[in-house]
Amino acid sequence: MNLPSTFRLLALAALVTAPVLAQQTQRRVIVVPAGAAPAGAPAAPATGGTPAAPATGGLPTAQPGATTVAPGPGINREEVSPEQKAALKEADRMRTEKARIDAEVALAEAKRTEELAPLNAETAKLSAERALRLAKAAAEAAALEDERAKLERQAALEAARSTARLSERNNKIRELEAEAKQLQLESANTIARLSNELSRFQKEEEARKVASKAKPKYLKEPLVDGTLVISDRRIAFNGAVTENLADYVCQRINFYNNQSSEFPIFIVVDNSPGGSVAAGYQIQKAMAASKAPVYVVVKGFAASMTAVIATLAERSYCYPNSIILHHQVSNTARGNMTVLKEQIEFTNRWFERLDVRQRLER
Repeated sequence: MNLPSTFRLLALAALVTAPVLAQQTQRRVIVVPAGAAPAGAPAAPATGGTPAAPATGGLPTAQPGATTVAPGPGINREEVSPEQKAALKEADRMRTEKARIDAEVALAEAKRTEELAPLNAETAKLSAERALRLAKAAAEAAALEDERAKLERQAALEAARSTARLSERNNKIRELEAEAKQLQLESANTIARLSNELSRFQKEEEARKVASKAKPKYLKEPLVDGTLVISDRRIAFNGAVTENLADYVCQRINFYNNQSSEFPIFIVVDNSPGGSVAAGYQIQKAMAASKAPVYVVVKGFAASMTAVIATLAERSYCYPNSIILHHQVSNTARGNMTVLKEQIEFTNRWFERLDVRQRLER
């Protein structure tokens, strides 16, 4: 007999014995929690004072918190009908069967627990080993992280030191390169100076071979009894006054000053129509700054800026047939009244720089 059929038989026995049990169990009071059995299905009494299973078909179970009143006298089975006796007997058998099943279940649970004990122990062991491995791995990872951070700090420090050393070496290289360039410039200047000296000596030697009897005379006062004595400290001044001519004249003035600042320097003009005011101003400033006196000798024609240079020199000499031409400043300016006014102001500034008016008035 299966368990559902047993429950159904137990419920039927309870219904059959309900009227008799109601008369004999008036003094038995059992408090059952709410929801344990329906209101219209009273439980059948059991032998030995044990309550019968509820009429819902479920097995009787002890409810926690239930209050049980001491039962009255037991049921006299001789007074019940044969059907009720059969039902009671079936209920006893069902309780015995339930007890056996509970025992088997408890035994199976104990066996299962016993069987699972090694597995649980192995699981706990594996969990402990896993936790230990994880702890070791975490410790190793922390150590590796510390080592990595240490190596990174060392690498950064070494990189900074290398950068500093490289920068120091680069600075040293730049200093050496600058010194080398300075030495090269000094060597080039020395070589150029020696080459100029050698060239000058060679030219002087060639000049002595050509005219060995014509030795130059150096006089502080070159005009002697109406005769102008011009030494070899002379600068040829011919052609238009340009920047190139101004550079050449200034260089020669410096050269002769390096030789001697005692004897005069002669600027000899054969033919010069004048030219740039700025270039002439450069020559005039070099003449004024020279320690040796700079005299101008006009042999042929001197006009415009060249005439101004001759006029502003400390001393000027000219041949009887020489021509010196002064004229108002002129240019090729074109434009409106503002542009022309600016050109006039610019020309007046040049006159002020050259101090032409004051010197001419004196």
